[in-house]
Amino acid sequence: MDRIDVGLWAVVHTGGLVLPGVIEKQTSSMWESMLRHNLVAPLRTARVFIPLLRIKRGRIVLLGDSETSYGSKAGSGLVAFSASRKAVEGAAEALKSELHSSGVDVVLLKPPPVNPLVLYASPVLKTVDVESGVTASEGTWTAPLSIHSVQNALIPAITASCPPNAYDMSVKPRIFCR
Repeated sequence: MDRIDVGLWAVVHTGGLVLPGVIEKQTSSMWESMLRHNLVAPLRTARVFIPLLRIKRGRIVLLGDSETSYGSKAGSGLVAFSASRKAVEGAAEALKSELHSSGVDVVLLKPPPVNPLVLYASPVLKTVDVESGVTASEGTWTAPLSIHSVQNALIPAITASCPPNAYDMSVKPRIFCR
């Protein structure tokens, strides 16, 4: 395959780690682990794929913090986690500016107000429909994001010809416009 035919359209990095705990009782290694997973990993991913994204004028999609962060709620034990997610937002803004002239775009996803312990938990294989009680031979993987979050934020973040800087995944689509 010729080098010209190689390239990427988009890289989506939505992974993360949440280790809850009151800040004065958390260990430094917990903070460092969250920073490695939530901030350093997306930057390393970006660094590796920028050359391939540049070829196709692709984009990097990163997951920031929700507008109604759980980390800001009293007693949530998510101070260090919230700080790491806000750091991703700052990194996305700086990366967008740095990569602008290369044609690579950076888009931020703002997740809905879902508890991060649920958002970053492993997906669950659902084999029984709770409402009908029917057991399926093949399961369905479930995650805490709605279909409209994916349809109205993730897909446009990847496919829009001129995406905004950020997509709020909690905003429901408007049927009527005034």
